[in-house]
Amino acid sequence: MSTKTKINLKNERIINLNTNKFKQIYWVIPPFLAFLIFALLLLALLTAIIGLILPTFLIKKEIKENNFEENLNENCLNNSSFLWLINATWLNSPSFLFGTIHIPYNKIWEDNKMPPQIERAFKSSNSVVLELALQNPEIVKQLIYCKQLPNSGNLRDILPKELFNRLKDYMQRIHLKLVKHAYMTHRRHSHARRYVKRFFPNDWEIRRPIWLLFLLFQLGDSPPHLQEINSQIIPTPMLDLYLAQLASEQNKNLISMETVSEQCNPTQLIKLEEIIFAINYTLNYIEWTEKRDELDNNKLNLTATTMNNQSINKLIKHYKCGTLQVGIEQLVFGAHRFTQNGFQTTPEQDKLAKEIDNLLVEDILLRRNERMARRTDLLLKENSNKTLFFALGAGHLFGNQSLIEYLKRIGYQIIPIKNKIEQNFQNNFRLLEEKEGIFNELLIPNNLNNKKIIKPTKIEIWLREVSSSSSTSFNLLNRGKT
Repeated sequence: MSTKTKINLKNERIINLNTNKFKQIYWVIPPFLAFLIFALLLLALLTAIIGLILPTFLIKKEIKENNFEENLNENCLNNSSFLWLINATWLNSPSFLFGTIHIPYNKIWEDNKMPPQIERAFKSSNSVVLELALQNPEIVKQLIYCKQLPNSGNLRDILPKELFNRLKDYMQRIHLKLVKHAYMTHRRHSHARRYVKRFFPNDWEIRRPIWLLFLLFQLGDSPPHLQEINSQIIPTPMLDLYLAQLASEQNKNLISMETVSEQCNPTQLIKLEEIIFAINYTLNYIEWTEKRDELDNNKLNLTATTMNNQSINKLIKHYKCGTLQVGIEQLVFGAHRFTQNGFQTTPEQDKLAKEIDNLLVEDILLRRNERMARRTDLLLKENSNKTLFFALGAGHLFGNQSLIEYLKRIGYQIIPIKNKIEQNFQNNFRLLEEKEGIFNELLIPNNLNNKKIIKPTKIEIWLREVSSSSSTSFNLLNRGKT
C-alpha cells in the first residue's frame, strides 16, 4: 500500500471518528434542550395556574369568612345578650348578672344605646356590683401606685441587661409611632402632645414585672387601638367603666367585688423567673410581628398585627351576638394566641410559655371565679329584698369552673335573658323613673398629672370573705354538680 493511500485511510478514520463524536454530541444536546424547554414550559404553566387559582382561593376564603360573619349577624337576634337573671327560693327579689368586656362601649352597642333588656335590668337594680369601682379617684391612685416597684425600684435592676435594652428600644419605637400618628391626626400640636402623654406608658421602667407583662400583652394587640384612641377628641370609655359612671349618674350604690390589694396582686402561682421568661417570650413575639409587618408591608399577606386586629373584631362580633363562648380562645393571655398567629420559637420554650399561660388563666380567672362565687352568694343573701346588678368580666362566665357554674352548684337558678325580659318576671322589678343626663367620660390616665376631676360617689368596698373554716362555707372546687 502506497504512502498516499495510507494517509487517505488515516484521514478517513479521523473524519469517521469526528463524525461519530458529533453524532454522540448531537444525540446528547437535543434531549437536554428538550428537557430545558419542557421545564420552562412547565414552570410557565404552573405560574399561570397559580395565578388563576390563588385569587380564586382568596376570594373563596373571603366569601367564606363573609358568609360566616353574615350568618353570625343573622343569628344575633336569637342569642343571649350576656345578661342572666339570678333567682333562688331564699331571694325575695331576683338579681342580674351581666358579662362585660374591656372594649369601648360604642363598639358594642349600636348608636351608643344600651339594649332595652339590659337597660331595664340596670334601671331596676338598687345596687351595681363591679369587680372594682374604678371611678373613685382614691382607688385609681392606689391602683396606679401598686403597679409600680416599691422603694423607687427600677426594672433595670431586675431584668437581664439585654432584655431591658430590647424593651427600651421597643418602647422608643412605640413612642415614635404614637407621636407620628398624633401629629398626623391632630391639627393642634397641644392636643397631639396631650394624647401622647396620656397614652404612652411613661412609667414602664418602674412597673412590677407582672404588670409589665400585662402591658406587653396589651401593646402586642394595640397598634390599631392606639391609633383609634388617638384619633378621637374625647376617648370613649370601656364598657365596664361606662357602666360604673352610669350607675353613679343614677345614684345607685356601687359595690366592689374585690379589693384594691387583690387587683394589684393577681398572681400567686407564678415565680419571678417565670414572669421574666414570659416577658422575654412576649417581646420576641412583638419583635416577630414587627419584622413580619416590615417584610409584608406591600404584599397580600395577613401579618400577626393584622390577625390580632381581626381577632379583636371577631371577639366584638361574638360578644354582640351573644356567642362569645365560640371565640373565648381570644381571651387567653399570651402564648396560645401567639401560636394561633403563627409564632414559634423552640419546642421547649413554646411548651414553657403555654404552661405559664395556663398558670395565668388559673390565677386570674379560675381562682377568682371561686372567690367571686362566695362573695356573690353572700351579697345576694344579705340583700335578699333588693335587686343587684352584677357587671363582671365575661371571661369569668364560661367553662365548668365559671362563676355561673359555681352559683348553680350552690342552688341558684341562672336564667339567660335573650331579646326581652319575660312577662312573668316583670312584677319582680322595681323600675326607676327614667332619668336623662349627660354621662361624663371616665378616663384612667397612665399618670396622675392627667387626672380628671370626677364627682364623688358612694362607694362600698367589699372586704369580707367567707372563711374556709366557717360552718356556712364550702369548697366549691370539690363540689359536684347538683
